[in-house]
Amino acid sequence: MPDADDRPDTLPKLLRSANPKYRLAAGIYLVYGVVYMTGAAHLGLTGASSRASQADSWIWYSVGAVILLTFPLLINRGFKWFCRALVLFLGYRLYGLATIMAGPTAGELVSLPVIGEVSKLAGAILFAIIATVAAGALARAAWDL
Repeated sequence: MPDADDRPDTLPKLLRSANPKYRLAAGIYLVYGVVYMTGAAHLGLTGASSRASQADSWIWYSVGAVILLTFPLLINRGFKWFCRALVLFLGYRLYGLATIMAGPTAGELVSLPVIGEVSKLAGAILFAIIATVAAGALARAAWDL
């Protein structure tokens, strides 16, 4: 039986990554994106988010789908500066989540997919954990930590 190094690479060139740190970061970012899109769609359908339930929200969902499909591929290819920019973006996202956690509406209930009704505080904490893990994986790859 041939070693893993002896086997031909059957992945398309776009999906190959020389560095396992980037491959891991891409997978984690894909999970982050799926959770983000699922949550945004659910909040829009339930009317919990005014932005996500507006008539032109299909544009944002389309942009989100393109991001969900392309960003993990770009991360996987090892674009260091792209990953660094995403770390900064996720830092900004975490700041936004912190304002929700500390805001006056933190105690309000919101319905989340799979979990059910939770406070905005609990939902923001859960999403902040996922975003922190994604930012950590991206930082590990981008700065070779």
